[in-house]
Amino acid sequence: MLTLVTFIAVLGFLIFIHELGHYMAAKHVGVRVETFSIGFPPTIYGKKVGDTEYKVSWIPLGGYVRLFGQNVTDEDPEDPANYASKSILQRIYILVGGPAMNLLFALVCMPLLYMIGIQSPAYLDEIPKLRDVVQGGIAEKIGLQANDQILAVNRSEVITSDHPEVLKTLLRFSLLL
Repeated sequence: MLTLVTFIAVLGFLIFIHELGHYMAAKHVGVRVETFSIGFPPTIYGKKVGDTEYKVSWIPLGGYVRLFGQNVTDEDPEDPANYASKSILQRIYILVGGPAMNLLFALVCMPLLYMIGIQSPAYLDEIPKLRDVVQGGIAEKIGLQANDQILAVNRSEVITSDHPEVLKTLLRFSLLL
């Protein structure tokens, strides 16, 4: 259950960042924002501040920013606060604002997370060792002892972060994500 709640919280935050990009770009070029919603209806909570209604809704799998003039029924090329009155480049700027904000967030957040760092498992930093050998067991019979280093398994060398192969594998894995 905690995993689901965490997933929804992280997804909601990323959606907020994305929609904030559209919102800020629209405000920057002078388009009136009618609604800023995280989630899809029905609404849990909403509050109107100025011309914009801010909402949090029940279905947390998306969000939206409703702009004045974005629908055919309220287009007015003469109104400077209307989406329809903006140039093609300004409209593209608004549309690209969301993905650009996601990219900017990643470019700022990821280096910070790497600077904070995480504790890596010992098996990545140190050559693994036998913790214990059962008396009378096969390991003892072949001469293994506690704290012996494990250098290979089935004739395959054990890889730690001291080996450049690990870095190559991690790089390949991160590019697949």
